[in-house]
Amino acid sequence: MHRGQITAFIIVGILILAVVVLFFVIQRGVVEIGAEEARQIAEDVPLEFEPIQRFTQDCVAIVAERGLVRLGQQGGYVRPAEWHGLRFDAAEPTDSDGVAFAESDVRLPYWVYNSAANRANVVQLSTYKPTVETMEQELGRWMGEEISFCLDGYRSFADQFTVQQDAAEAVVSITPERVQFQVELPLTVTRDGRAAEMRHFYTEVEFGLVHLFEVASQIYDAQQQSSFLEEHTLSLMTLFSSPREDALPPMTDTTFKLANTVLWKEQDVRKSMKQLLTSYIPLLQFQGAHNFFMYQFPEDAKYRETKQRVYTNMILPLTGAEDVDVRFSYLDSWEPYFDANAHGGVIQPQSVFLSAFGVPFGMQNFKTVYDISYPVWVSLYDPKAFNGRGYFFNFALEANIRNNRPVVQDQVLPAPILARRGSLLCDAEQRHSGDVMVVVRDVLENPVAGAQVTFVIGDESCGIGVTDAAGRLAAAFPVAFGGVVHVSHPDHLGLSVPVTTETGVAQSVDVVVQPLHEVSLEVKKKKLIKCGSEGCITAFYGSDPLQEPTGDGWVFQNVAVPLAPTEQAIVQLERVSARDDPFQFSTFVVGREKPLIRIPAGNYVVRMQIIADQEYVIPAKRQCEGADIIGIEVNEECYIIPEVRMDQLPLGGLFLDAEHVLSIDGAQLYGAEEMTLYAVSPALLNVPLRQRVIADLEQLGKTEEYSETYQERLTPRFS
Repeated sequence: MHRGQITAFIIVGILILAVVVLFFVIQRGVVEIGAEEARQIAEDVPLEFEPIQRFTQDCVAIVAERGLVRLGQQGGYVRPAEWHGLRFDAAEPTDSDGVAFAESDVRLPYWVYNSAANRANVVQLSTYKPTVETMEQELGRWMGEEISFCLDGYRSFADQFTVQQDAAEAVVSITPERVQFQVELPLTVTRDGRAAEMRHFYTEVEFGLVHLFEVASQIYDAQQQSSFLEEHTLSLMTLFSSPREDALPPMTDTTFKLANTVLWKEQDVRKSMKQLLTSYIPLLQFQGAHNFFMYQFPEDAKYRETKQRVYTNMILPLTGAEDVDVRFSYLDSWEPYFDANAHGGVIQPQSVFLSAFGVPFGMQNFKTVYDISYPVWVSLYDPKAFNGRGYFFNFALEANIRNNRPVVQDQVLPAPILARRGSLLCDAEQRHSGDVMVVVRDVLENPVAGAQVTFVIGDESCGIGVTDAAGRLAAAFPVAFGGVVHVSHPDHLGLSVPVTTETGVAQSVDVVVQPLHEVSLEVKKKKLIKCGSEGCITAFYGSDPLQEPTGDGWVFQNVAVPLAPTEQAIVQLERVSARDDPFQFSTFVVGREKPLIRIPAGNYVVRMQIIADQEYVIPAKRQCEGADIIGIEVNEECYIIPEVRMDQLPLGGLFLDAEHVLSIDGAQLYGAEEMTLYAVSPALLNVPLRQRVIADLEQLGKTEEYSETYQERLTPRFS
């Protein structure tokens, strides 16, 4: 190759390199020029009009910053309720579109939640997670609406300038490094016969909103893909459950005891569940966050490995938030949705009792099915944003467990719904019936004032109004065939009445409701005493002309006696009715206590169990089985029946199903101050120690049989 050719190649290479360098220089220049043009405040104006220009520019900056703060506080929304119709019910956060904070106007839309009703048999997973584009629209709308409040009609300049102002429009751009606001606000400003026009204003806030949104999106994706909230909750429930009253009812467990002595009030379990959530949701951590801390339990700590594993399971293996604090919270003021397989508000195991060849065998099967929904507040904090003042970005997630499992995500989450249309049923323009007069009174013929009247068609309901002092409400209703008028009142049992409304037709609807009457509740027991060849074993002295033999060596006595101080009754009543609202309650009665209850008259399914907090012992006994061989009695086998020792002893109760209901008569109830319920109770503790045998325990399994047999003798008493 000639030296001239080499020189030519070198020259060509230099030219190519120069072109490449020039290209990047030009591109950089274009970018810088574009950014600089965007930063230009507005048109050039005469010096005397600059106060108006600066004031307007300051307002644009103030409104922009306030909008960004609101956007971060409320999960990417500025006004979620007002602009998009989202529902925030502080009393029912899991039947809402997000959560509310007490004594604050902050509202957090759910980024993941079940939009179906809690008690519905279907789960509809939905999301209000915004996009960067929808956040830009939120901020633009905020600027357009709020700038006028800051400007206040330029009243502070009224003695110097006359300002004509048109509506403002804003375009917002969220970039990785900053948030830019370009505001078009046409102004015509005059002073001493001179005029100036202004139109374009600009401000920007330098901080990483996109970065915070990406961190939040990682948490959202983790919940979508792995249901980490539900798995965390189920782990806690497993860890803190046990067949003991001071623990959560186990999802599944079995104990081999002759009789059950463990029961839970559902309301107490709900309270314990809230305490768990309040304490343990904040222990969730984002592994790559600025505030992440890895705690190691000491080597000599009891159950170290178990504790360390539980702690480690609370860490989300996510990265990319090294400059952001990430926190998870559950507030004690938020009520979770909680439902377990409680009967009458009480959770208890299924008991099995068998006796084979004189040897007793008992088994208690615990199986608690939990349905739980609760909100979680996720908070991201960038301490360096806003020139070191810091910035919060919050959003909410809803955890949902059904049948002891995370809800099944069997559909693609719908896109955010940024508007909600109300039901036509509740539209005032759709109420074309004549005046419907709803008259509400109780069974004692007293008018019921302040009763809430609702009209129901299918799955839709519409509030009509409230009754006046005379128990009346006259109003036009939507026209519908097969509707239902539902009446509710805090001191009465709700009632539904079928009604068909017609166009222009007036009618009257009479509604008779049952009052909730307050009485003190007393529980007494009527004993089953053991009788044999030597007579009956009882602590009762005197004759009982109404006593009846049961046919298996025990006698029912009709004389009622109070509960002993060591005995308690778990009372569960469930009202049976086709039209009234469901009613059930449960309570504990200890000894001669008489708790106050509120109850309507009616027919009730009853489950009442008496438990003695007293040791019960059946001593060991040697028993032989004999046989008759050719007229000669031969001892075939002898064995020892082991001692039976129970720390607590079930002592009968009252079990009545829907075919054998307990009738509480209104004529007796509504004039009474006290109601006495009676239970049938085998007097096992009255049997002397030496006379106790395993067969006595068979009486524990006959409570339902005795309740039906002696039902007439167990009718409640009122006084």
